[in-house]
Amino acid sequence: ENSEVICQDACSKLQENPPPWLPCPSKRAIKVAQKDRPCCEMWDCRETSECSTLPTKMSPTIYNPINATHMEILFTLPTQVALLEGYLQIQYSAGFGGSQDHNSWPRTKFEFTENLLPLETSVSRIFGP
Repeated sequence: ENSEVICQDACSKLQENPPPWLPCPSKRAIKVAQKDRPCCEMWDCRETSECSTLPTKMSPTIYNPINATHMEILFTLPTQVALLEGYLQIQYSAGFGGSQDHNSWPRTKFEFTENLLPLETSVSRIFGP
């Protein structure tokens, strides 16, 4: 127009926050490339069904005694599990005299908001009877 080149964006402006109509919690929403326009982004849900990339062991866990019956446990979560659906569970024996059958050990389950593992890699919990 008038010997002037005017460019327009090829992509629609992406909202700052994920739209409420996504079929997943907003914490699981990620920006991905559009299939028909790979240079443009869109909001989508992070897949949670693929387990082959999950680590088989957690990083070392730190235990800090609080008193005779309670301790603080600091977990270091692998980055691959951030925002996946899940929880942490601890099984513990009753000391040296306890059963060797881990199926009979008491269990404590630590759940998170919206059943999603947190983005933070360090998670601290107070644990005791």
